Amino acid sequence: MERCPVRPDPADAALFDADYQRDPYPSYARLRAVSPVRYLTLPTGLTAWLVTGYEEVRQALTDPLLSKESRYDAESTDGLSPSMGASMLNLDPPDHDRLRRLVGSAFTRRRMDALHDKLADSADRLIDEFAARGQADLMRDFALRLPVGMIGELLGVPEEDRDAFFELAHDYVGFTPETRERAAAALAGLNEYMAKLIAAKKNEPGDDLISAMVEARDQEQRLTDEELLANALLLFLAGHVTTAGLIANATLALLRHPEQLAAFRANPDLVGNLVEEALRFEGPAELSTMRWAKQDTVIGGVAVGKGERVLVSLGAANRDPRRFTDPDAFDLSRADANQHLGLGHGSHYCLGAQLARVEVRTALGRLFARLPDLRLAARYADLEWMPGIGRAPLSLPIVFTPEG
Repeated sequence: MERCPVRPDPADAALFDADYQRDPYPSYARLRAVSPVRYLTLPTGLTAWLVTGYEEVRQALTDPLLSKESRYDAESTDGLSPSMGASMLNLDPPDHDRLRRLVGSAFTRRRMDALHDKLADSADRLIDEFAARGQADLMRDFALRLPVGMIGELLGVPEEDRDAFFELAHDYVGFTPETRERAAAALAGLNEYMAKLIAAKKNEPGDDLISAMVEARDQEQRLTDEELLANALLLFLAGHVTTAGLIANATLALLRHPEQLAAFRANPDLVGNLVEEALRFEGPAELSTMRWAKQDTVIGGVAVGKGERVLVSLGAANRDPRRFTDPDAFDLSRADANQHLGLGHGSHYCLGAQLARVEVRTALGRLFARLPDLRLAARYADLEWMPGIGRAPLSLPIVFTPEG
């Protein structure tokens, strides 16, 4: 079937106005009302099919004709992470499935349980560092540090290296055009450190995930050095950025909805509901990484041509009124919140989803138990948001009654 050339509608440029980064959901709603699969020019200047409907997003995430392999389109990369091309995030089956199976085999129940036992203590130690001040930047002082410590423990990063590891991660996460050079240097530093750590684990393996991945590589000869480095780096970046964003977003959602905050304070056992509703309402992965059509395909009744880009909005899908009643309301009593797509869907569903859930439940439980009158110290409209595909504030100032 011959396709007519697709051209973006110039009027769609108005959807990505100055308010879009602060609150993208009205733009997504306007797009979805016209068509849940819409060809447009993104704020990056790239053209793509943007998918904003719940069912259409689920379909796109499982369409075998959509590829995750970035080699199809060098123009779409961020210019900072060429090594990530060998990670399972950016590969299709069968390579994706092979890597996911090998890496996933290192996530043993015993290893996860041992990490869980340290979570509450780690959260309390971090809170101890700022509890007497009566104020903090929740993102830097807590939300980022907790998962960096946990993923560092999981990967086998020596404790004495974790502060430096955190600083590199902080410089890389949420880079802007103004800080791009610093972010590139931070990523180079992370690559160099991870390569040295892998080499050390080959000589002296430990009870950690990198050592387990090295063992899987040596036993099956199916994990190359490039793949080992790329996936170790992926586990570190994905293992803390998403979790940190979720801690910050869940806290922010509570502080902006006093009735839900009161319900949570009255019943801390609602923490599981809180995590799922936060993933739906303001998940840390607003957009999936880019996909490309390997062949002509159809998404939601819309023809997508071979070679065209497809960008899936998980955040938009989770606010689709065709799937969720009153989707713009933050409601801890929502019965179907766990049907969200906040951690993806299909073969690329978040590998560390359960670990992230346990980390965030523990973090929020300890935070609000220790600081019961925690409140926002900035206007919501003044918060700066992480650019790119993630959704989290770059900084989250809080105040509270000092301990002690």
